[in-house]
Formats: sequence, structure tokens, C-alpha cells
Amino acid sequence: KEVLCVGDRLDQEISEGKQIGMITCQVLGGPHGRMRPINSYEEADFQISKIRDLPEVCDIFTPLK
Repeated sequence: KEVLCVGDRLDQEISEGKQIGMITCQVLGGPHGRMRPINSYEEADFQISKIRDLPEVCDIFTPLK
């Protein structure tokens, strides 16, 4: 749960990331972004429209001190 897997393919990036315990984020704006999950491994933890939305939606970046 310390690594984020980002991709638009539920049957590849998201499913494989979930199976090994990663947090997952589906990019809906990619070529495969309209795929729908067919099992629990294909259900992404987060969904974003474009990759530039990643920091805000997933809250993965924190300011350096």
C-alpha cells in the first residue's frame, strides 16, 4: 500500500497492481479509459480524468519541509 499504480487498462495495470497490493488509479482520459471492471481486481481505488489531476485527487504529494 505504499506504491501507486496508475493506468487506463483495468485488465492489465489496475488488475495487476491490485493483485500485488498496490493502491490503484485509473486514468479515464486514456485510450482504454472507458473500460468497466469485471471483477474486484479491476476496480481502481481512484479515478481521474487526466494524469495532471493525479496530485489533487489521490493526495500523494506532500510539500517538502
